[in-house]
Order: sequence, then C-alpha cells, then structure tokens
Amino acid sequence: MRVSILLIGSELTKGIVRDVNGAWLAEVITSMGHEVERILVVPDREEAIIDALNYALRNSDVVITTGGLGFTEDDITLECVCKALGLSQKLCPEVAEEVRDRYVRLGLRVPKNYTKAAMLPEGSRVIRPAGTVPGVHITFGGKEIFVLPGYPAEVRHMFETYIRSRLEERGVAAVVEAEVEGMTEEEVEEAVRGLARDYPGAYVKTHAGKPVRVTILMRAGSREELERLAREVADGVRMRLPIASLTIRNVGRGCHESSRFYSLIGDDT
Repeated sequence: MRVSILLIGSELTKGIVRDVNGAWLAEVITSMGHEVERILVVPDREEAIIDALNYALRNSDVVITTGGLGFTEDDITLECVCKALGLSQKLCPEVAEEVRDRYVRLGLRVPKNYTKAAMLPEGSRVIRPAGTVPGVHITFGGKEIFVLPGYPAEVRHMFETYIRSRLEERGVAAVVEAEVEGMTEEEVEEAVRGLARDYPGAYVKTHAGKPVRVTILMRAGSREELERLAREVADGVRMRLPIASLTIRNVGRGCHESSRFYSLIGDDT
C-alpha cells in the first residue's frame, strides 16, 4: 500500500523549525510493510496545500498530513482538505465543547476561536488527541486521509492509538540488519548485490562505517511467508559475508512494537 506524508507549515519551508514528523512516520510506515510514496513539505498557503493534496491522492492509497490545525489565521489545513475533496465543513458542537473543556482542565486560556478545530469535513471521524486539538479521518474515493496536528507528541499519539491499527492489517514487513567484519562498504555492496537480484522486492542498503552495516527490508502478504523470506535472506547474508552480528526485526499484524524472530551474534548457531 502506498502512503504519502504531507508536512504543512511555513515554519518548515523557511527553516525556522526542523521537521521530525516525516522521518518518524516514514520509518514506522515502512516497517509495517507499506511503501512511502512521497514526503511533501509545503507552506501555509492554500494553493500549495491543495496542489500537494491532489498529487498525493493521485499517487497514494493513504495520505497523512501534519500541521495547520491550530487557531491562528494561517492554520488552514482543514479548509484546504475540504476544497481539494469538494466537501463542506460543519460545526460539531460536541467536539467544540471537548476542545474548550481540555483547555479548562489544563488551566490554559481558551482561544477565542476554539470552535475552528470543530469545523469538521462532512462524513469525517474525529481522532482523539492527547492534548487540545483533535485530528480528522476521512475516507474518500477509496482513499484514507488522516489529518493531524503538527506537534510531534500528538502525531505519535494519534498514530499509535488510531492510525496504526488501520494500516497494520494490510501488510507485514521484516528488516534484516547485519554488521560486517573486515570489508569495505564497496566490497559489501558487491557481495550482497545477488540478494537484490534473487529477491527483487527487497530493499538493500549498505551503511559506511566501522563495521560496515547492511539493512535489508522485505515485505510479505502473511506473517508465515515473511518469516520464511526473512530466514532465507538472513542465510544468504551469512553465506556471502563475514558477519559480526545479525538481527531480524519484524513488525506485523497486531504488533505495536518491533519484535525479533531471532538474533545471531558472531558464529553462534
């Protein structure tokens, strides 16, 4: 399944704030067996946001946006999503009251236009926040769109409590990671080139350093198929390279954290 990540905020395009959401989402989504099609960064400008949304929707099955759900004039993400999809917005009094109550409970001043966060696209579902501003889930034309705030803690909370379960049913993946003794990165890359040919769906990446590291990502339709494939690839790595350590990490259906099939250290069998 193809996923696009849309990071919204002029503070990002101007270099005022360094993004962390895109890298975190990409790592987690890839580990679940899905393909990150694009990571797009756009300013708080209607035309730019709508253009990016349209591109992402044409080329992906799932779109995740972060940023632009606050109460200031430049927080226009929901409006842009509605314009891109041709949906109307409607005030949800229950959500507005929840937003207000959260500010009160936290001892914070309630924004004058707090109801802005409750102007929901028609047919959408609310993603409950850890803080003050909810996210939104829209199913449209067979696509899934998740609209999240920009705060990294909120992005991670909403992903783990809401989005993950909706994505993990549709793919599983494993990562083989190895450290190699006594070889340069170029030598390692040449040695594992055959694995890329034998397993064309696998992503093979070498990492320079001492020792040189190899990462191989593979996907499968079932956990059983994934375990078989991961062990075959791990055996292939051990046959080709002098391994200092080798680990297989897996994220599959129902798993909320990485788990290990097995770990091999040195020549341990």
